[in-house]
Amino acid sequence: GTNGIQAIDLVGRKLRRDGGEAMRAQIQDLLLIKDMILPANAKTDVDLSILETAISGGIATLTEATDIMLAGSDEDALAGATPYLRLCSEIIAGSLLIKASCSGLMSGDNGAANMLALTRYHAINVMSQATSNLSTLRHGLAPLAEYPQTALSDL
Repeated sequence: GTNGIQAIDLVGRKLRRDGGEAMRAQIQDLLLIKDMILPANAKTDVDLSILETAISGGIATLTEATDIMLAGSDEDALAGATPYLRLCSEIIAGSLLIKASCSGLMSGDNGAANMLALTRYHAINVMSQATSNLSTLRHGLAPLAEYPQTALSDL
């Protein structure tokens, strides 16, 4: 219940009301985080390519998902609200972990290795789920509305 309400609020009141302006600004912030990876990689002998792949794919996925949610009908947007919220959280949370890891590596923080392990896990296991949520968004309301309402009692 609560996630659904928050998802509808994100899509209806926040995303669509300003034409995606705030989300586009968020995507620009994610691009700045992506730009931290190369300097962080130069300060360590750890391969950060998995982080580069995850955030690059995440930004592309979030951009496409946002375009879909803005272009679709109100019904399509409502049907996709929860997958969109999940997609946003998977990508944005992972990007913030990447930012923290890169900052730690660049400053020589003693906890940077542990943070990097968490970030790599999130990049591989959580950020990758955003693509399945994007697939759901591409179909809009249609899969939900195909089953005849009159037959719901037969389930």
